[in-house]
Amino acid sequence: EKTLLINFIDFYSFAFTSCSSDDDSSSNSNGSNASSDSYLEIEGDSYQLKAGAIEDFGEGSNETFNFDITLISTNVTSINGEFIPEGDSYTGIYFELWSDNSSDLAEGTYSYSNSEDGFTYTYSEIHKDISTDTFTGEYIDITSGELEVNKNGNNYEFTFTGTTFDGDDISMYYNGSLINE
Repeated sequence: EKTLLINFIDFYSFAFTSCSSDDDSSSNSNGSNASSDSYLEIEGDSYQLKAGAIEDFGEGSNETFNFDITLISTNVTSINGEFIPEGDSYTGIYFELWSDNSSDLAEGTYSYSNSEDGFTYTYSEIHKDISTDTFTGEYIDITSGELEVNKNGNNYEFTFTGTTFDGDDISMYYNGSLINE
C-alpha cells in the first residue's frame, strides 16, 4: 500500500503536469471539464466536482493495466503544460484502477480489492480541504465501494458509493472529460 507521501506526490505530479506534447501554449485556461451535476458527497457534505485527470501507468501484474483518476472541486489552469488548481483549496477523490484494456479505462464496475485483477481498484482516498499552497489537509482512505465507469467519446461518467476507513459514507458522480497525461 502506498504511503501518504508517495500518494501525495503521485497525485500532485499526476493531476497537474503536462498532458500532451500538442499542448504548447504558454497560458491556457482549461476551466471546468465536468458537467454542473458532478459532485462528491462525504457524510452529507457536498462538493461540486469541476475537473478530472487520468494517468496511464501501463501494464501491471495479472495482465491488467493501471489507470489512476483524480477528480477535484476546482477548475484548473494550464501554464506551460502544467495543470494548476485554482483557488486556495480543493476537495477531491483519487482511484488507482486496474483495467483489462491496455489503451483506456474499460467500461464496467470496479470493486475494491488487494489484487490487481481487472475491474478492481487497489487504492482510493478522499482529499479534503487541501491547501493549494502547502498541500496540507485531510487525506482519508476509502476501504470499500463500487465505481461504475462509462464512456461516450471523450467523456467519462463515474458513479461511486462507498465507505471510508472511519466508516463515513461517500457518494460521487462525475460526467465530463479528463485531462490526459
